This record gives sequence, structure tokens and C-alpha cells, in this order.
Amino acid sequence: ALPIFIAMRRRGVRIDTGVAGAEIIKGEAEMKRLAAELGYPAKPTKRNPDPLPVLGPIALTEIFIDRLKLPVVKASKKTGKPSFDKDVMAEYDIMLERLDSPEAKLVKQYRGWQKAVSAAYRPYVERLDGDGRLRCSYKTFGTVTGRLSSSEPNLQQIPKESDKAWNGKVKECFIAREGYTLLNADFSQLELRLGTAYADEPTLKQVFAEGRDIFTEMAAELGWERHVTKTFVYSVQYGAGVKRIMSAFGVTKQEAQRMLRRYRSTYSAFQGLADRCTATAEARGSIKLWS
Repeated sequence: ALPIFIAMRRRGVRIDTGVAGAEIIKGEAEMKRLAAELGYPAKPTKRNPDPLPVLGPIALTEIFIDRLKLPVVKASKKTGKPSFDKDVMAEYDIMLERLDSPEAKLVKQYRGWQKAVSAAYRPYVERLDGDGRLRCSYKTFGTVTGRLSSSEPNLQQIPKESDKAWNGKVKECFIAREGYTLLNADFSQLELRLGTAYADEPTLKQVFAEGRDIFTEMAAELGWERHVTKTFVYSVQYGAGVKRIMSAFGVTKQEAQRMLRRYRSTYSAFQGLADRCTATAEARGSIKLWS
């Protein structure tokens, strides 16, 4: 695999700086407007007369805890005040999606533009090499799941095309060199297919073999909506427990436990696989994949 990564880095990818630059301007303007509507406008200084607003811990505490009445996900060990680190904010993003509140909508829009500008549009312009191509660093180790990752910038987590304004132009930033065409390809339900094969789950193996829609079938079996089923399945596959399920679906601890029991009893081979892997890892210190 290393020769492939070397070739990918050597070639890089062309960037439409016009599109990226326009989105930076638009995104920064939107962040200023949204922060002002939330009551936290940027404060100009002599050194920086036109700063970008930052929703810091004080603002987030007032918005999330005091105004939106969301729970404290984690408190700082030193100060005892609410923490808003990367993992905590991921939890709050899920909660915000469920809220039918004007303030929650403003925060979601602000965070959407903040992520798009800081993680995509601005790095795409500022990190260009002299030949006008963008190159990231590929990492073959370091992730919890064992996946490949990249950084400076991260070119593996490109937002899906959606109706959200901040994500709408990200893929347009990438352009093919002359004589070439860019293709967008993805595996179909790869993780669930592998999990089904490893666990030897007979019901799901048959659904896959016959080409039926896996999540429609699972939703009917579990008695849930399709989108709930899909989110739940992937959450559990990546290690979600009761607490994560409570946050993701806005349910009580008892309901989260009930959902987990329902899933595990319906597709018991998954739990059997997890138990075997745990026992093997504890006995040997590692487990082997078929590859």
C-alpha cells in the first residue's frame, strides 16, 4: 500500500481556489451574523478590528446549559465547570439535531460554517503547494478502528452532499487535471457486510445475498424507523453503549437498555462474535483478522 500513498501524495489534487475563497468569505460573514444573533458578537480590537466570533466555554455554558437546558455531558476535573472538548461537542451536536428551537438552529448553523471554513475551505487555500496542488499526510496507524487516516488537511472526511449551505460547495473545490475525470465511489454498507460475515448472522446474510435493502428489513424486524435503525446499527458496531444511545436518540436509560436488548436478541450472532473477540483478546493480548 505504501507505493500507492506515495504516488497519491506526489500527484496531489487540484483545487478551485475561486470556489474555496468565495466560501471562506461567505462562511465568515455567516459566523459573524449568527454569533451576533445569539448575543455573542465579535469584539474588535486595535490589533484586530474585524475579528471572527468565537463561542467559548462561557458562551456555550450559557447557551447549552442555561438557555437550552441540555445536560452537562462532562465537567472539568480542575474547575468543575462544563467541558466542551471535541468528544463532548460531538455529543451536543447530536442533541442539537433533535431540538426544535431557534437558538439550537442558530448554533447548528454557526458550528456548521465554523467546521467547513476551518477544516475545509481555508486549508484548501492556505496549504496549496507551489504547483497549485493540495497534498495531505497519510497515516497508516494510530486510529482506534485501524483505518487509514490523513491530516494537514484531512482529505478523508469530506462532507456528504446535502442541503446544508456550509457543506454544499466542498466537493466543488476538487477539480480534475486536464484529460482526466474525478470519480466518487463508495462501498455499499461495508462495515455491516463485514460484521455479518464475521458473525455468520444467517438472517442478514440471506438479505445481502438476495440484494434486498438491509436497513428496511432490519427496521421491520426491530419495529423501528429505517433511519433510526441505520444510526443504531452503526453506533453499536463502533462500540456505543447505553450512554451514547441515550444521547443519540434522546431516550431514557431504561429505553436505551431496552433497545440494546432488543437488537442483541434479534441478531444474537453479533453479541456472540463480540464475546469471542473479547475472550480471545484477554487470553492472547490480540486478535487476528482474516486479512
